[in-house]
Amino acid sequence: MVDKIDVRVLKLNKWYIPKTSPYLFLSMLHIDHHPGNLERILKVIQEKFKEDFLSYISFDYCDIYVFVKKVKISEFLGRIKELYAIEYEIQNKMKRAVVDTFSMVSFDMEYFRAGRNKTDAFKDDVFQATINLSVRDYEGFETWYKDAGMEKCNAKC
Repeated sequence: MVDKIDVRVLKLNKWYIPKTSPYLFLSMLHIDHHPGNLERILKVIQEKFKEDFLSYISFDYCDIYVFVKKVKISEFLGRIKELYAIEYEIQNKMKRAVVDTFSMVSFDMEYFRAGRNKTDAFKDDVFQATINLSVRDYEGFETWYKDAGMEKCNAKC
């Protein structure tokens, strides 16, 4: 008899391997706990991402964890933003079912090093990234900044 955990691992491996995308996304969704919202949101996620996602239900602050692959960054972000349009009615008022999201992307550096992104569907993928840096040891930061040659850096660094 096959263990349920073994079956889940096989399904996960089948979903993740082979690596057909330079990105793996994780989006954590906090939803309003009105009855039916969980099912409603999971249905929309299924419609938007088809077979290119896995979801995990949590009892933590973020209720749904969504792992996504095979989409460009802009497509992923657009589809996640569309989840905010999911509404439900309560006391003659419309409320959003998705309260908050936090998303991350993982880059498969082997994919990029092999140059696959220059010839496939991801070759024109462009995105904007913001990095927030908190410094506690400002003198140490200044030393690192100078040693790394960052003072010569232009906006493309």
